[in-house]
Amino acid sequence: MCNLSQGIREEGLAEGLTKGLEKGVAKGRIDTTLCYVKRLIQKNNFSVTEAMDLLGVDEKIRAVIVMELQQEI
Repeated sequence: MCNLSQGIREEGLAEGLTKGLEKGVAKGRIDTTLCYVKRLIQKNNFSVTEAMDLLGVDEKIRAVIVMELQQEI
């Protein structure tokens, strides 16, 4: 393989790995937050909003948390 092709291939692999890791970290963050929200709802009788407020859940993932909770019902 020529050097140019090898360089392009390596850049593509690095970019794909980075994006995959970012998605995995985001998914892990959502799963962990979801677990904490559910625990607060079940053990302390909090509403979803109260639990997310207490935990300081980022506005960007609140809709995802609510959707995940609705799917589990």
